[in-house]
Amino acid sequence: KTYLKGWSALRDQISAARPPSQFLEPKIDSKTTGLQLGTLGGGNHIIEVLYDEANGQVWLMVHSGSRRIGNETATYYDRLAQGQMQRLK
Repeated sequence: KTYLKGWSALRDQISAARPPSQFLEPKIDSKTTGLQLGTLGGGNHIIEVLYDEANGQVWLMVHSGSRRIGNETATYYDRLAQGQMQRLK
């Protein structure tokens, strides 16, 4: 497996413009993130080519979900919110 060409430079450029949170920074630097960038993934991640017979147009439908980093980010903030809700009870 290899990284998407230019991944390190792109990551550094984006991080300089919009610094990641302390939670996200180690996730962005992980090997898995670099390997997944630019790929469709697996599971329910799909790409379909659709043909519209009514007007002859071709469409691409893509579902890639949130990928690993999105899932980890959502899980982190869900747990944070749950903790806050427990304190408010």
